[in-house]
Amino acid sequence: MKTTIKIVAEYAGVSRGTVDRVIHNRGNVDSEVQQKVKDALEKLDYRPNAIARALAFNKNTTKLGVLMPDNPGFFRDEMYRAIGNIQEECRDLGVEISVAECNALRPEQYAKAINKMLKGGVCGFAICAQNSQLLIEKIDALWEQGIPVITVNSDIPDSKRRCFIGEDAIRCGRAAAEIICKFLKDQEEILVIGGIPEFTGHQNRVKGFREYMQEKQIPPNQYKIVYTYEKYDLTYEQLERILTEQPNIRGIYLGVESMAAYKDVIVKLGMSSRPFVVCHDTADHTLHALQDDLVDFSIDQDIYAQGYRTLQMLVDHFLYEKPFEELKDKIVLHIVTSECVGP
Repeated sequence: MKTTIKIVAEYAGVSRGTVDRVIHNRGNVDSEVQQKVKDALEKLDYRPNAIARALAFNKNTTKLGVLMPDNPGFFRDEMYRAIGNIQEECRDLGVEISVAECNALRPEQYAKAINKMLKGGVCGFAICAQNSQLLIEKIDALWEQGIPVITVNSDIPDSKRRCFIGEDAIRCGRAAAEIICKFLKDQEEILVIGGIPEFTGHQNRVKGFREYMQEKQIPPNQYKIVYTYEKYDLTYEQLERILTEQPNIRGIYLGVESMAAYKDVIVKLGMSSRPFVVCHDTADHTLHALQDDLVDFSIDQDIYAQGYRTLQMLVDHFLYEKPFEELKDKIVLHIVTSECVGP
């Protein structure tokens, strides 16, 4: 049943007029009564009519901005799916979402896109970008203007972003290390393929992996870490060279999007006994690799949920005045095997 002003008033023991004044900040309400009403609103999860609220405050349009890397692949596809669903759900609420794809290694492109969106009336941002000083300063400047920023998927922790929504990347890296270590014999070596070290999420996956190995007292010379910037050519080159030169590598952690290069190298080398492999996400090619016994486990971070929750939180903030909330610990890790994939 939908919570109404009448229900809130009865719960708080006040009149409906008092509840209305608190909701719309019209004043003339004692501070204790005001707090009682606010507690009731939160307890009952009251959500006012967004259309009426937007019209009442002359906010016919709430413009939000999404900035993310221009790399094609599963992450971008899932983000666009989340954006499309939020747009559909909010089409009658006066919400518009602008998207800018920027070079992951050029934070100045992000800054330029932010400036352009601000001129277009954007009042809140969702950003997936590298952890650079330029963007820290840009986000801090937005905070000073009262414009909220939520970092999604990869955090910029030293900035004044309102919150971060994404996986616990350190925990992901630790999970990958634990899985691999359970299946490898003593002295067998491991290769870790990282993405873009300037991205906190990519960096923390490797950090978590390394932390676990150190705690288990596995010497650093048993695992090699390389960053390939999510580029097919570089990933292919590194995999082919290392697997050829170091035949004792029996475990691989594909810490980022690198499935195509991995599969092509395995085919080219004609390996009769492939390495044990842990990767990420549930893109179609990853699921096919699981079914074809080319990889063993995939750690899914639910990118769609990250994008959807980020935009939903911005919408709730502007239309319902809901506070921002850290959701890192609520993004559940799912370990996927071939048996989890459909027929």
